[in-house]
Amino acid sequence: MKYYQEQKDFTITPAVVTSYAIANISIPKAEGNRDYTTMLEEVAAGEAEILPAVPPVPVPISIITRLAFRNRFTMAEKQGIYTAAETSVDIRIFLDDIAVASDIDLADSQTVSGVESLETAGLISAGRAAEILAQHE
Repeated sequence: MKYYQEQKDFTITPAVVTSYAIANISIPKAEGNRDYTTMLEEVAAGEAEILPAVPPVPVPISIITRLAFRNRFTMAEKQGIYTAAETSVDIRIFLDDIAVASDIDLADSQTVSGVESLETAGLISAGRAAEILAQHE
Protein backbone atom coordinates (compact mmCIF):
# COMPACT_ATOMS: atom_id res chain seq x y z
CA MET A 1 0.00 0.00 0.00
CA LYS A 2 1.30 3.46 -0.91
CA TYR A 3 0.68 6.44 1.32
CA TYR A 4 0.50 9.99 0.00
CA GLN A 5 0.74 12.84 2.49
CA GLU A 6 -1.38 15.93 1.90
CA GLN A 7 0.61 19.15 1.85
CA LYS A 8 -1.36 22.22 2.87
CA ASP A 9 -0.67 25.90 2.85
CA PHE A 10 -1.45 26.71 6.49
CA THR A 11 -1.03 30.43 5.87
CA ILE A 12 -4.41 30.36 4.09
CA THR A 13 -7.59 30.15 6.18
CA PRO A 14 -8.96 27.53 5.80
CA ALA A 15 -5.81 25.66 4.87
CA VAL A 16 -5.79 24.52 1.25
CA VAL A 17 -4.29 21.30 -0.10
CA THR A 18 -1.61 22.41 -2.55
CA SER A 19 0.21 19.15 -3.23
CA TYR A 20 0.83 15.59 -2.09
CA ALA A 21 4.12 13.97 -1.10
CA ILE A 22 5.47 10.45 -1.32
CA ALA A 23 9.08 9.46 -0.63
CA ASN A 24 10.13 13.13 -0.46
CA ILE A 25 8.67 13.82 -3.90
CA SER A 26 6.07 16.55 -4.18
CA ILE A 27 3.13 16.07 -6.55
CA PRO A 28 1.35 19.35 -7.30
CA LYS A 29 -2.43 19.23 -7.10
CA ALA A 30 -3.20 20.13 -10.69
CA GLU A 31 -5.60 18.67 -13.19
CA GLY A 32 -3.65 17.32 -16.16
CA ASN A 33 -0.58 16.56 -14.02
CA ARG A 34 0.29 12.96 -14.92
CA ASP A 35 1.59 12.09 -11.43
CA TYR A 36 -1.49 13.62 -9.80
CA THR A 37 -3.76 11.60 -12.14
CA THR A 38 -1.83 8.39 -11.36
CA MET A 39 -2.16 9.06 -7.64
CA LEU A 40 -5.92 9.53 -7.92
CA GLU A 41 -6.20 6.29 -9.92
CA GLU A 42 -4.16 4.38 -7.31
CA VAL A 43 -6.37 5.73 -4.52
CA ALA A 44 -9.54 4.83 -6.45
CA ALA A 45 -8.22 1.29 -7.03
CA GLY A 46 -7.46 0.88 -3.31
CA GLU A 47 -3.71 0.66 -3.98
CA ALA A 48 -2.91 3.89 -2.15
CA GLU A 49 -4.23 6.05 0.65
CA ILE A 50 -4.05 9.77 1.27
CA LEU A 51 -2.99 10.80 4.76
CA PRO A 52 -4.20 14.15 6.11
CA ALA A 53 -1.76 17.04 6.32
CA VAL A 54 -0.16 17.67 9.69
CA PRO A 55 -0.20 21.32 10.75
CA PRO A 56 3.15 22.76 11.82
CA VAL A 57 3.79 22.94 15.55
CA PRO A 58 4.06 26.59 16.62
CA VAL A 59 7.43 27.46 18.09
CA PRO A 60 7.46 30.04 20.88
CA ILE A 61 9.46 33.10 19.90
CA SER A 62 11.83 34.20 22.65
CA ILE A 63 14.06 36.59 20.67
CA ILE A 64 12.55 39.95 19.77
CA THR A 65 13.82 43.35 18.66
CA ARG A 66 14.70 46.07 21.17
CA LEU A 67 11.71 48.09 19.97
CA ALA A 68 9.34 45.14 20.40
CA PHE A 69 10.70 44.69 23.92
CA ARG A 70 10.30 48.38 24.76
CA ASN A 71 6.76 48.32 23.38
CA ARG A 72 5.82 45.72 25.97
CA PHE A 73 6.05 48.46 28.61
CA THR A 74 3.44 51.17 29.01
CA MET A 75 4.47 54.83 28.77
CA ALA A 76 3.84 55.25 32.50
CA GLU A 77 6.08 52.25 33.24
CA LYS A 78 8.84 53.67 31.02
CA GLN A 79 8.59 57.05 32.74
CA GLY A 80 8.90 55.43 36.17
CA ILE A 81 11.82 53.23 35.09
CA TYR A 82 13.76 56.12 33.55
CA THR A 83 13.10 58.32 36.58
CA ALA A 84 14.34 55.57 38.90
CA ALA A 85 17.41 55.03 36.70
CA GLU A 86 18.57 58.56 37.59
CA THR A 87 19.35 57.32 41.12
CA SER A 88 19.75 53.54 40.68
CA VAL A 89 22.92 52.21 39.10
CA ASP A 90 21.39 48.72 38.71
CA ILE A 91 18.43 50.05 36.71
CA ARG A 92 20.75 52.23 34.60
CA ILE A 93 22.90 49.18 33.81
CA PHE A 94 19.80 47.19 32.80
CA LEU A 95 18.69 50.01 30.48
CA ASP A 96 22.20 50.36 29.02
CA ASP A 97 22.39 46.59 28.39
CA ILE A 98 19.09 46.77 26.51
CA ALA A 99 20.29 49.77 24.52
CA VAL A 100 23.42 48.00 23.24
CA ALA A 101 21.84 44.60 22.63
CA SER A 102 21.27 43.61 19.02
CA ASP A 103 18.04 41.89 20.12
CA ILE A 104 16.38 40.80 23.34
CA ASP A 105 16.07 37.17 24.40
CA LEU A 106 13.03 36.89 26.67
CA ALA A 107 14.35 33.59 28.06
CA ASP A 108 17.82 34.94 28.90
CA SER A 109 18.54 34.92 32.64
CA GLN A 110 19.73 38.56 32.62
CA THR A 111 16.57 39.71 30.85
CA VAL A 112 14.36 37.73 33.22
CA SER A 113 16.14 38.96 36.37
CA GLY A 114 16.17 42.55 35.08
CA VAL A 115 12.44 42.63 34.38
CA GLU A 116 11.65 40.83 37.63
CA SER A 117 13.76 43.38 39.54
CA LEU A 118 11.64 46.15 38.02
CA GLU A 119 8.55 44.41 39.41
CA THR A 120 10.19 43.89 42.82
CA ALA A 121 11.12 47.59 42.92
CA GLY A 122 7.48 48.50 42.22
CA LEU A 123 8.30 50.13 38.87
CA ILE A 124 5.88 47.79 37.12
CA SER A 125 2.76 46.24 38.63
CA ALA A 126 2.64 42.77 40.15
CA GLY A 127 2.27 40.18 37.41
CA ARG A 128 3.60 42.49 34.69
CA ALA A 129 7.02 40.81 34.59
CA ALA A 130 5.38 37.56 33.46
CA GLU A 131 3.34 39.43 30.83
CA ILE A 132 6.40 41.28 29.50
CA LEU A 133 8.49 38.10 29.36
CA ALA A 134 5.74 35.97 27.78
CA GLN A 135 6.85 34.26 24.60
CA HIS A 136 4.45 34.44 21.69
CA GLU A 137 4.03 32.22 18.65
